[in-house]
Amino acid sequence: FGARVSLGGALPVLDRKLSVIGGLEIARSVSEGLINFGKDQTLVVDNQIYSLSLPLEFEYLYLKTGPVSFLAAAGGELRFDTTTIDQDITRIAARKTTQVAGRIRLGFVYDLSEVVGVTFSTGLRGIGATAEKASSASFAVAGSLMQAFATIGFQLSF
Repeated sequence: FGARVSLGGALPVLDRKLSVIGGLEIARSVSEGLINFGKDQTLVVDNQIYSLSLPLEFEYLYLKTGPVSFLAAAGGELRFDTTTIDQDITRIAARKTTQVAGRIRLGFVYDLSEVVGVTFSTGLRGIGATAEKASSASFAVAGSLMQAFATIGFQLSF
């Protein structure tokens, strides 16, 4: 679950079909994991990742038909993550990390007027981001922080 605020503008190339978009995102993801103790002992834990991201994307308008515009975007993000690991109500570990990751997105905009549009998109964020950076000398964390996402929003055009 999360939220995004972004601002962008068309570049004076490719008939203004290429835009640069920057913004701010917050997201929270929860998953269940296991901690291994020796060969046969495991502990079920909840992993939570709270993320603040500063994304920068290049978006390309590849098709416009009537009020619908189809878009593809790729870029990167600077991520500030807090990873927590809890067992029931006991906090086992919490670490803050900063890393750079990639992102891709496909979507479309349905223009309600010349100024307002409804946006729908889906994609992957956190490409290349890993949980290993949340490890410490006494605690190892592993796995990808890549997330699939879907967004619905509004676009204002000036």
